[in-house]
Amino acid sequence: MKGFRLFIFFLLALIASFFLFSFLISTTRTVTRSIQIDTSAVYVHRQVAKLSNFSKIAVWGKSDSTLIYQHPTNDSAVNAESKWKGSASISGEGQVKILSSEAGKKITHQISFSSPKKGMATSELTFKESEKNKTEVTWSFTKSIPRPWNIFNLFSDGDKEWGPSFEEGLKELKKMCSQ
Repeated sequence: MKGFRLFIFFLLALIASFFLFSFLISTTRTVTRSIQIDTSAVYVHRQVAKLSNFSKIAVWGKSDSTLIYQHPTNDSAVNAESKWKGSASISGEGQVKILSSEAGKKITHQISFSSPKKGMATSELTFKESEKNKTEVTWSFTKSIPRPWNIFNLFSDGDKEWGPSFEEGLKELKKMCSQ
């Protein structure tokens, strides 16, 4: 009986430590990638401001043959929302909403995941024209991870996991802007 009681106390102490430790760890994961595109910042912004084009550079859906997008008529206006639905194991379901858009400077999206796991993320593309017709595009993606699940941030690296997808998406944007 004494061994069982010790085991229960150990388990309770472990669970309490787990929850307390989750308050010391960040509740967000961020990935940032950049690329230089040989065209003006205004032109690049115009391309990516369209949600129909944004879904083309969000390359993680390319491996999902069941993926379907619903784009609004005016898909580049602030507060415009685009929805997607695909295989639960690849793309899931959710929506992208344009939160803000400054021509030639920045566009911010809110991404809401509704299945298979609920979640929120922010995607921000900034455009910095360094020379005439040369633009550095920086794509930052920040995903919220609620407590206590944020403790798993210690065991994975979002930059290594998600970074290659953002690099591929920026290459796709560069290709889109050179056509």
